[in-house]
Amino acid sequence: MPRVRRRGHTVRGALTPEQEIAPLIGGQAFATPQEYERAWWTHREELLASVNPTTRPAAWWALEFKGERRPRERDRQALERLGLLTPEEKHLVEKWNLQSRARTRQAAPSGAIERETARRRAT
Repeated sequence: MPRVRRRGHTVRGALTPEQEIAPLIGGQAFATPQEYERAWWTHREELLASVNPTTRPAAWWALEFKGERRPRERDRQALERLGLLTPEEKHLVEKWNLQSRARTRQAAPSGAIERETARRRAT
């Protein structure tokens, strides 16, 4: 007869699909807050590896972050402002910024960026 899993129940440390999602995006997949925290610390590295660079899972913000986020602040903005990006993430952000500037220069008419920059500095 198949074994029935109750909400919050784990078998030998494995997480149910609902429990894998909860630390990433939030949710109530664990029977107690202590189970949630225990699951986070047990599976922390694999959960961190499963999110996009310059972001953190919901459990990281809930259990590890000791500070205040601004309203509507994105993960990357908060992590940059607080100096919490990893060296790899900092490098990636620099690369993204260079790519963004290159795309802007390609799309803008010749001299437009320089004129706009000079205009902004003058005001």
